[in-house]
Amino acid sequence: MEGERWKFVGGKVGNVVWLPHGRHFVTAAWDSRPNMVSLWCDEPEAVDPVAVASVAAGSTADMVVVDDGHVAVLSEAGTLSLLELEAGYADLVPVMVIDDVHSGGAGAALAAAPSAPLAATSPEEGGVLVVDWAAGGQVVAAMGGGPLASPVSDLAWVGASQIVAVGMHLEVWDTRSASAAMVLKDAGPGTVVHTVAVHPNQPDFLATGGSDGMLSVWDLRSAGSAVTKIHAHSSDVWDIEFSPHAPDTVFSCADDGTVLRWNFNANKDRNRSTFAFRDDSNIAIDQILDSMLPVNSLALSASDTLLCGADNGFVLLPGLPAADE
Repeated sequence: MEGERWKFVGGKVGNVVWLPHGRHFVTAAWDSRPNMVSLWCDEPEAVDPVAVASVAAGSTADMVVVDDGHVAVLSEAGTLSLLELEAGYADLVPVMVIDDVHSGGAGAALAAAPSAPLAATSPEEGGVLVVDWAAGGQVVAAMGGGPLASPVSDLAWVGASQIVAVGMHLEVWDTRSASAAMVLKDAGPGTVVHTVAVHPNQPDFLATGGSDGMLSVWDLRSAGSAVTKIHAHSSDVWDIEFSPHAPDTVFSCADDGTVLRWNFNANKDRNRSTFAFRDDSNIAIDQILDSMLPVNSLALSASDTLLCGADNGFVLLPGLPAADE
């Protein structure tokens, strides 16, 4: 595809994030030796992204941007690390490391609160912890867990106080409730939901992807199953991202090596103010990438530059075709 760029970074790239200004990104490896978290600079005039700094952080389960100067990494062993981006993004330095944050549980998912120094984290066996970076990484809330907990694959904040956890179910936790009120929605028999993304303008709408290769849309105001499911990929969907500037556009990547773009407003109805998820005729789908090995993670910069992390040891910056008119 025209404009496509590939950069070999070594190891299996499990997670990628853009930093807020859009010229630097961070990659995290998994199932490799060594497993490095690396900072990269992608200047407009450069042919390839340039490595800036790296730090060992274990096989990574998840990684998120905390703020302009920090990223957080959760290892599969359950270590939660806060990494500081030094002035000018010249280095990447661990400033807080919390070993065994889940008290013996393997790390599974991590999400940063949108407007507070908080992170939600989950072990594979379920439950959610909320960590306060400003309090030295202290756990300030604990929800779920125990023998009846449902396994967790991914987390997302909905506003300042709700956390969505996905796995065998979709669970919504309210951090303000001492009883940790929960809404359960069934993912479907035998289906594991791997990833969840919240619509940037209409947070009642979520997009998920899972082991059935489907892209599903949920309305938190509607109890029960997903309000729509669309066949997306031929195998597990690992990540989903909404475009920050065109929130009716969704990107998905999968174990089959493909990256798709979903335009839920293909008819260009500028007067429509709600996410048109129920009208399949309104959806246009473009294949952005077809890789030989699984694509594990997606990130979109402030300028809508797409970044992909794959099992072949590459980060990919595919050129995006113009959306259908």
